[in-house]
Amino acid sequence: MRIVVRAFLEECPRHIRELRDSISNQDTKTAHRLAHLIKGAMMTLAVPTVETTAQELENICATGELTVAAAQFKILEPALLKVCEILTQFVNGSIDPC
Repeated sequence: MRIVVRAFLEECPRHIRELRDSISNQDTKTAHRLAHLIKGAMMTLAVPTVETTAQELENICATGELTVAAAQFKILEPALLKVCEILTQFVNGSIDPC
C-alpha cells in the first residue's frame, strides 16, 4: 500500500498545479481529465469525501462551465492537500492506517 501512496504523493502536486492551470486557461479537456484522474486516485485510496468533490468537478468540467469549475477547485484543493498531508505521515510511519 505504501508504494501506491508514494506514487500518488509524487504525482499529486503536479496534478493540482496542472488542474489549476487548465481551469485558468479555459482548457476544459485537460481539466476534465485531471479531475477524473484525481477522482480515481481518491477511489483507490478510499477517500470518499474527496472522491465526491473530484467527481463534482469532473461533471462541471464536462459541461464546460469553467467559472463554476474554479469555485469547485477551491473546495477540492485544500481537501486534497490535507489528504496528501495525512498520506505523507502514513508513508513516513508517523501514523498507522488501522
